[in-house]
Amino acid sequence: MSTPLNQGQRTVDSKAIRETPIGPQQTGYQLFVSISVVFVLTLVLCVVFSLTLGRPYPMIHDEYSYCLAGETFASGRMTNATHPMAEHFEAMHVLQYPTYMSKYPPGQGMVLAIGHWLGHPIFGVWLSLALTCAAITWAMTAVVDGIWACVCGILFAFLMNCTFYFMQIGYWASSYWGGSVACLGSALAFGSVLWLGREVDGACQLVAVDKNKGLVDSSGGDNASPSGSVPTTGASAQRLVTLPTIFVVGLWLMAMSRPLEGLLVSIPMSIGMLMLLRQYARTITVYSTLKKLALPMLVGSIGVIWLGYYNARITGSPFKLAYLCYEQHRR
Repeated sequence: MSTPLNQGQRTVDSKAIRETPIGPQQTGYQLFVSISVVFVLTLVLCVVFSLTLGRPYPMIHDEYSYCLAGETFASGRMTNATHPMAEHFEAMHVLQYPTYMSKYPPGQGMVLAIGHWLGHPIFGVWLSLALTCAAITWAMTAVVDGIWACVCGILFAFLMNCTFYFMQIGYWASSYWGGSVACLGSALAFGSVLWLGREVDGACQLVAVDKNKGLVDSSGGDNASPSGSVPTTGASAQRLVTLPTIFVVGLWLMAMSRPLEGLLVSIPMSIGMLMLLRQYARTITVYSTLKKLALPMLVGSIGVIWLGYYNARITGSPFKLAYLCYEQHRR
């Protein structure tokens, strides 16, 4: 049986572990400030380069296709009816049958639609890049100090702005076909894996402390904890719910923008996430694990259903992408 002294030692050791700063040297408030600073500076960079070197206009066939999707979403429609004389209005990367719509996934089009609502499609491009840089900063804060995480986010924003004008490489902030949506999804998914690794490591440390103090007995004896699980603070328990949810949102964003590349990237990250969840599940009951995974599974189910509904509205089948339908009609 545990004595009052052991209980006091356990409280001190557990509190020391739980109150460890969120990042390597980062508190919650500092993390919020770092992400906000990178987000604002990215928007400022986009505006400065646009005012200095000129606002970008669509010049490539892909951009016009994305702009069609943006205008369609901004008008409140998911697709457009086929024109009676569609054969005279055929365009590259635009689906004419069975509906008139961009052949690309809806991610970038939804970003441009947000820009339309704000006043101009390019505003949506800038907003997506700012969110991407902020997500990169958040992900990097899990492994490096806050100042270096900010440097990573700001450097990425600078490269995506200046290199387009001077080296014709970074086009995400200066074109309408972008890549920020897919990068945002991958940053959220990768960052959630890194952050969950920290949470699982902390939970395992708590179990180790309890075992060293004789307070956890895997056989379920007198020394077992009353709940049969490792105790966690409210903030820690909340992160163990939100991080898998953020991971699912990241996968959904990749599926909405770059399905093939997103699938290749998501496979190793999904394996890492499942391994971490399996490791964490050893420290709590099965019921607690399922309860924490209920929200991520719900969000993932909603995302899959929505994508299936979108495909059905465009191509007539929830399992058929507009890209495949476009290639079939070209032959």
